[in-house]
Amino acid sequence: MEHNTPERTDALYKDPKILRRYLNPARLRFYKNLVHLLPLEAYHQRRIADVGCGPGYFLWVLKQEMATKGYQAAGLLGFDYSQRGFGVGA
Repeated sequence: MEHNTPERTDALYKDPKILRRYLNPARLRFYKNLVHLLPLEAYHQRRIADVGCGPGYFLWVLKQEMATKGYQAAGLLGFDYSQRGFGVGA
């Protein structure tokens, strides 16, 4: 956890090259696989929060997958201590 400082996280989001390496295809597949484990119907019309959301890609994948199944969250909210991460995701 010592490497997860706000300064290091800000540096990650600030550098597009590093961010692309971080958000590699394997990580994005992981988010999709994780969402497929969730009972999406249980989240229909619920507020969903992701603490430590980073650039918000998990919430984006969750929203897309819910929509394909005919579900919709009442709200999606991401929290991260790095202000640079906000707005980086979809």
